[in-house]
Amino acid sequence: MIKYTTLLIGLLLIFGCNSKDEFSIQINEIQLQTKSSGEPNLSMSKQGHPLLSWIEYANDSLTILKFSKLINDQWSEPKEISRGSDWFVNWADFPSLINSEDDYLTAHWLQRSADGKYDYDIHISQSINGGQTWFPSFIPHQDSVNAEHGFVSMTPTSLGNTFLVWLDGRNSKKENNNAMTLRSAEISKNGQLIDERELDERVCDCCQTDVTWTKKGPVVVYRDRSNDEVRDISVLRKENDVWTKPKILHKDNWKITGCPVNGPSIDSKDDQVAVAWFTMANEKPRVYVSKSNNYGKSFSNPMLINERSAIGRVDVIIDNSKTFVTWMENENDLGIIKMRYVDEHNHRSKIFKIGVNSVSRRSGFPRILNTKDGIIATWTETDDVNSKVKTFKINYNNG
Repeated sequence: MIKYTTLLIGLLLIFGCNSKDEFSIQINEIQLQTKSSGEPNLSMSKQGHPLLSWIEYANDSLTILKFSKLINDQWSEPKEISRGSDWFVNWADFPSLINSEDDYLTAHWLQRSADGKYDYDIHISQSINGGQTWFPSFIPHQDSVNAEHGFVSMTPTSLGNTFLVWLDGRNSKKENNNAMTLRSAEISKNGQLIDERELDERVCDCCQTDVTWTKKGPVVVYRDRSNDEVRDISVLRKENDVWTKPKILHKDNWKITGCPVNGPSIDSKDDQVAVAWFTMANEKPRVYVSKSNNYGKSFSNPMLINERSAIGRVDVIIDNSKTFVTWMENENDLGIIKMRYVDEHNHRSKIFKIGVNSVSRRSGFPRILNTKDGIIATWTETDDVNSKVKTFKINYNNG
């Protein structure tokens, strides 16, 4: 056990909002059966149970992708999805797992394709029995180029298929037009690849993508990249089977010659869509959130979320009338994980801490998930030697 995180567990925190009501949270750790581990991710099953996936480090070379389901505030016995000694394991480019329909599960991880440092492929595996067994993996991109393919985001479609987007480096090996691209595809329940296509011909090289599925179709967010190296957040939508052109969410005008490894996050509920992101335009570290009430067709002016120096690593969820944003800040060389919400009137709550961790890359990206009776949070608790996935339940109420 390291000294950072569990100082806050079980502590009741009371905060005033920009309203007459008081807001309180209670944080409790949910024990997880795991050893040396990292890169956790969260999604929701069709039955309303949180799903947690993570990587377990069996030894210096063998990596295992596992998952568990949360039922009655207890994680089920972990199940193995896949394992390998040739995987590409990266602190910012983590695997994922979704439940598209009934007992259909789809998981992804990254696997090396050649000896190059960033030569790796996306591997997809599916299960039709709730993860008891898994079909052999396949690669959703058809380029056969030894290059970077990663930063995958997946979501169930309205028909029970799997929609995914990723960063694709097939053009990076070319002499001209060698930028990273954004691509998408859909996978049917029987593993058939549908409509693989390019969505944007020039994007930031290593920032996370994200996607949500609304009643109007998918909404995709990612960090774009202009010819003069402005790397702001763009939005794409597919409506009536037609993809829109990339649209800058807000002109932060963050000009940076390298990738900041800090992608946006998106969530939706009914016609509501929320996007959170990090920027350091004008050397000012800021976390923003912007909301839409028309399925992502247009967004409000961004609202500033942080008050101190942030390092990003954002996530966002919509829970009824509140939009919650999490991010990390560096305070005295500790990674403080913070949370704030914005209500339906665009009033911001005060900021509160939900965890304390390391600022190292190994601590990864905290993830949150909305459930019917609270928020589930996960991150990698780490020190100079060890790392271990931790999970927490955040209960809250007004007044």
